[in-house]
Parts: sequence; structure tokens; C-alpha cells
Amino acid sequence: MVRRYLFILYNRMLERARSLPSDEMYRGRPENLARRGRRICREEVDLSMIEKRISCGGVQDLIHQAHAELHQLDLLLKEASEQRLPPMRLFGTGAFDVSKAI
Repeated sequence: MVRRYLFILYNRMLERARSLPSDEMYRGRPENLARRGRRICREEVDLSMIEKRISCGGVQDLIHQAHAELHQLDLLLKEASEQRLPPMRLFGTGAFDVSKAI
């Protein structure tokens, strides 16, 4: 059950990392971490072997790390989506001009 949960977390990390723009510097780290963790979870049944091969602590540490990476990815995805928003328009079709508002 824990092995399956780790596998699901790594899948989520991979999906979110792939959702980041390709030029995002942080994208490669969680993508590689997720691919490696997912592969190890697929190959190993014994949790102690998963811990040993990933070598980042116990299962609780692996879960905590995956959650922290997911949180960071969510923040980056939110930031990236806010940067892609079109310019805000107020009161009509023209762009808002602060100098004319005062």
C-alpha cells in the first residue's frame, strides 16, 4: 500500500513537472527524481529495498520529500500561469493607464 502511494506521488510529480514551461530551471530536478523513484517502486516490492535504492531516508522521509516537491511544483505552476495571463482591462476595451486614472 505504501509502495503504491509512493508510486502515485511520483506520477503526480512527473505530471506537474511536465506541465511547467520547458525553459523552467527547476523542472529537471523533480522530473528526474520522479522518474527514478517511480522506476524503483516498480522494480522493488520490499520497502526496505526502496529506501536503500532511493537513499533519501525512510519511507516517511520519501513521502515528505514528494509532498514538498509537489507543493513547490504547484507554486511554480501558479506563478507560470499568472505570468501568462493577458493584460487586465478595466472600463472598456483599452488597456488601463494609471496616469489617466489620477
